[in-house]
Amino acid sequence: MIMRIINRTEFLKLPEKTLYRKYQPQTYGELSIKYGSLANDYVDVELVGDIEGTDSSDSNSGAHDYYKNTSSVFRFDYEGTCRDGLYDDDQLFAVYDNTDIEQLIEQLKSCIK
Repeated sequence: MIMRIINRTEFLKLPEKTLYRKYQPQTYGELSIKYGSLANDYVDVELVGDIEGTDSSDSNSGAHDYYKNTSSVFRFDYEGTCRDGLYDDDQLFAVYDNTDIEQLIEQLKSCIK
């Protein structure tokens, strides 16, 4: 995959629906989609984030316990957005381009049974 590493100022200028991961040297954060920029913050959704129907870390934690103990079926929420809220001017971002996204989609398609 070919991606680029950019700083926060550049990241905030990118359009919504940008696929990215937070970047620290040799470490990447969750795969996320940027939904928009605010004054000095942004809104995103983490892919494979919270369990669908939960709205806080407490209810998400309780849901994990419930599903683990009951073997019930659950889904992840792929649409629930939240603000970053960290205001870390030193944060870097690994931004995916169209080729990266197409390769990722092909890999995900290969998992469909």
